[in-house]
Amino acid sequence: MIKEIIIGQEKFEYPIFLFEYLHSYLFRFALESGLFKGQETLDIPPNLILKARSLIGDGLRDLLTNLYEEPSHKKRSKYGSRYRKIQFEGKTYIVNFRTDPMGNTSYGISLVLLWLDKRIKELGIYEEE
Repeated sequence: MIKEIIIGQEKFEYPIFLFEYLHSYLFRFALESGLFKGQETLDIPPNLILKARSLIGDGLRDLLTNLYEEPSHKKRSKYGSRYRKIQFEGKTYIVNFRTDPMGNTSYGISLVLLWLDKRIKELGIYEEE
């Protein structure tokens, strides 16, 4: 099972449950791209970062579409430190990243996407039109 993603010299590591959720997306990406080597590390070359970001975004979209429920104002007020806002496809989602598995996984995937966006910007990669 893939447990970390590497681009150049930088690694993204997160608790195993995130990669358990993303495994089918990352596995498919690795097979389609010829990157699967049966290892726990997925080394993504710069020319495939946009494709990887797209597939990981699909995973977050699926999760939010099927399981996201807006928390009540009362819960957010009472347990404010449990919640984080994530931005995805022009929408803001408020997720409980501490005690809710869906919220924690969504938050983790949003961190992966932010990390990939940073790599994309640093490498000067632009989406093809």
